[in-house]
Amino acid sequence: YNAGLVILDINRAPWGCAIWRAWWTIGGGQWSFVIKTTPTATEQSLPNTGRGVQEWSRASYDTMEKISIYKVEAMKWDENGIAVCEFLF
Repeated sequence: YNAGLVILDINRAPWGCAIWRAWWTIGGGQWSFVIKTTPTATEQSLPNTGRGVQEWSRASYDTMEKISIYKVEAMKWDENGIAVCEFLF
């Protein structure tokens, strides 16, 4: 594939120290999704993922028990690039 709209519907995500939360989208490629668990946590790409991710929200989150347990991510891939929207319920 080289374009499309993909929806990721998460009812419960893994969390904790050294947990790798990733959504494998193509072959050996992945889209890492992040659930912030501390007020100072920041979202960033790993050094091997290219140009990186810009997190526009200044929101902070608490422990897993206090954040939403239901999450939907939408990834739109077209000739302009990749755009991702995140919805927490």
